[in-house]
Amino acid sequence: MYKKKLKSLLQPSNFVLTTKKCIFAHNNLIIIRMRKFTFLLAVIFAAANLFAEQYKSKTWISDLGNGRYRNPILYADYPELDVCKAGDDYYMVSASRHTSPGIPVLKSSDMVNWQYVNYVLPSDNELLNISYNAKGISHPCIRTQGKTIYVFFSDPSKGIFMSKTNDITKGWEAPVTVMEGKNLSSPCPIWDAAGKLYLLHGYEQHAYGRYNNLIAICELDNEYKAIKSTETIIFDANELGDIKSSKIVTKGKFYYIFCAAYKKFDSRILCLRSENITGPYESNTVMYQAKTNMEGPYNGAYIETAGGEGWYIHNQHIENFGHPVMLDPVKWEDNWPTIGGYNKGGSGEPITNYKKPGIAQTPIVNPEEDDQFEGEKIGLQWQWNSQFTPLWAFLNRSNGKLRLYSNKGNANLAKQQNLLLQKLPNETFTVTAKVALNATDDNTRCGIMIAGKNYGEICLKKVGTAYHVSQGEGAPDKNEVENQRNIINQQELYLRVKVKSGVATFSYSLDGEIYYILGKEFTIMEADYIGTRIGLFCTHQENARNIGWCDIEFVEFSK
Repeated sequence: MYKKKLKSLLQPSNFVLTTKKCIFAHNNLIIIRMRKFTFLLAVIFAAANLFAEQYKSKTWISDLGNGRYRNPILYADYPELDVCKAGDDYYMVSASRHTSPGIPVLKSSDMVNWQYVNYVLPSDNELLNISYNAKGISHPCIRTQGKTIYVFFSDPSKGIFMSKTNDITKGWEAPVTVMEGKNLSSPCPIWDAAGKLYLLHGYEQHAYGRYNNLIAICELDNEYKAIKSTETIIFDANELGDIKSSKIVTKGKFYYIFCAAYKKFDSRILCLRSENITGPYESNTVMYQAKTNMEGPYNGAYIETAGGEGWYIHNQHIENFGHPVMLDPVKWEDNWPTIGGYNKGGSGEPITNYKKPGIAQTPIVNPEEDDQFEGEKIGLQWQWNSQFTPLWAFLNRSNGKLRLYSNKGNANLAKQQNLLLQKLPNETFTVTAKVALNATDDNTRCGIMIAGKNYGEICLKKVGTAYHVSQGEGAPDKNEVENQRNIINQQELYLRVKVKSGVATFSYSLDGEIYYILGKEFTIMEADYIGTRIGLFCTHQENARNIGWCDIEFVEFSK
């Protein structure tokens, strides 16, 4: 709300300029000289910009401010992540599945504090024309070679693709097809000492193909196309569990492949090593779940600082929440790594609290959660539930509101294509949105929801000539159930969702001060390939004659 208050403060009605002095009217009448007022304005605007650039979460901060951090470093769903170092900075990507834009890119200077940069695939890219909850865009890998940054990624129904850029802040080139085929996953490029380019990839367990849990490698030509005649299977993990997220690096005389061997509540990180890129490879367990209270570890990346410190950034899993991100130190002994803290089994285990990497300390900053809708674009924390269509939304910069136009409602609201989604920022949080509905047709509605395999929602709804507030829930292949509805006769409303220990409660307010609980408690359940999300929606019935809309003034998160 701070930026909106600042904007209001600086409206022309709040101050009058003369040639010699400025009369500033806000709460109290203050008279100051012109040059001092100019300086004050500069300070105010600088503070506003600083606030925008250095966002601090109200729900979770990993950086403890004393040279240490706590895990997870990102308490949100960033599945199948990968990390690379470019210059003095680190960049992270993660799977986006069916949501758009695709493949979020985050930046950090110390591997603890992260913020959004952009996405590899723009919202309208044809590769994002994916049905709800399909495997979709998965297992991205980010690597540098010279001045170029590459992201390789897979879609198990189509194959492996690559996009690249020479300036990560200016966007990415259109993706090219590297290898066609089904069941392909976990691509990771590597250049040998002679500059020859290879692609490591997996065959992931999926209905699209018969081969599972294999790691293969092949050469790529100068146009980044796979030379299939060179493909070689270098590791078979069928006895070890579902193999996922294989990444290859070099250190000393060895090639190392880090990968996750997934079994429910029995996951581990394997490390394979060989002096030859095509093997044979030895294997060793270098990290195990042990006594940690989160399922995992899996899906990660080995990274080194300029000073040679080794670190492993990886996912854990929280049931019905998603895949938070952990940072663990790596120790090397006899040319084998151990990730995290030692356990009695000889491998590592995830840690909860540790000293930060030996890098210059940076300000605390977190990925954005709140949105006042005052920028030139919708905040990078948001993704659509499908390939984006421009007629879904209008960002009105003149009044700082996001207008969502109603679309025909899906029987399962979680499958609604024009949902605007954001990751849950923690297991415990409160999210509040101020919405206003403009509708002429019955049962046009707008609201906020918890979206996963099942969903719970609270909405403002047009019923006859009146406006109602309603709370409901739905599940796969079942019609939505309305738990409670109240008549409010008000087009503008504050809607709130509070989540604690996997249970959501819904409430509303007429004035933003007093909130009334509505409906039933709702137990969240994540979707098959994506963590639970917060969703904003605006829908109408199939026989509606007019398109309605809702204006969203802000979305704010708190503990």
